[in-house]
Amino acid sequence: MRAYLIFVAALFGFACTGSRRTPPGEKLYFSLEIRQEGKVVAQPKLLGETDKVAFVERRQPGAAAPDYRLRLLPTWQRDHFQIALDLALREGQGHWDVQMVHGESRRLATMPDNLQVSLLVMKVNSPEFHALMDLAGRDAAGTVPYSI
Repeated sequence: MRAYLIFVAALFGFACTGSRRTPPGEKLYFSLEIRQEGKVVAQPKLLGETDKVAFVERRQPGAAAPDYRLRLLPTWQRDHFQIALDLALREGQGHWDVQMVHGESRRLATMPDNLQVSLLVMKVNSPEFHALMDLAGRDAAGTVPYSI
């Protein structure tokens, strides 16, 4: 009987910690707002995966240099995401290593270049993400427009 209780307790403990695990390749949604000297210069929204680099570059047609380059590398660390974020603008750059949990929004800043980055991270396969996408897809009348 005692061995049975130990087995049940171990199984319960494993189940509790197992629910917090994020498998490799977890799909993530990132929403960013990038400001330089208080002016919004970009608002990229992108999908990525844990343990894979997400890279975005915005370039005006015919321009030799991009307006900005953004690199994100999210990894899962037991109970949070560890995100390395690199941003390069024409006049400034920044690097951040941040710890965030699912659904968290954080404001990051650098003083020398006066950059501010607001970052939101969500697991794609979550009720919160689906609710956000549902709200974003509604028009002023509250109806959902054409979708794929």
